[in-house]
Amino acid sequence: MTTKICTKCGLPKDISEYSWSIHGIKRHSACNECRAKEQSDYYERTKPQQLKYKAERQVVKREEARHFVFNYLSSHPCVDCGNADLWPDEKEDLLDAAALSFGIVIVLEETKKRDTV
Repeated sequence: MTTKICTKCGLPKDISEYSWSIHGIKRHSACNECRAKEQSDYYERTKPQQLKYKAERQVVKREEARHFVFNYLSSHPCVDCGNADLWPDEKEDLLDAAALSFGIVIVLEETKKRDTV
């Protein structure tokens, strides 16, 4: 059993209690328990800023997804009728997915399921 002394709590702990800092090369100097406590304390100290950042980012990502869906569907007409206009029922599904911030990758996967040119 290999042990290492945590730089935060000073206790010797098994090496498996330290996560990788550089995968396969180096482990963190603080144990997982101390790192979790440190991250939790940091979040509590900066909670208003964290929540503000997350809210602002969500708005930006939601708009990016909406524009992506609109542009994709506008430039990929229906295979059956050739109409470049968006399909009312499917448009709403995809725009709802974008509005719920599922992300562009998931929305793109959904658009590939549709019959478009």
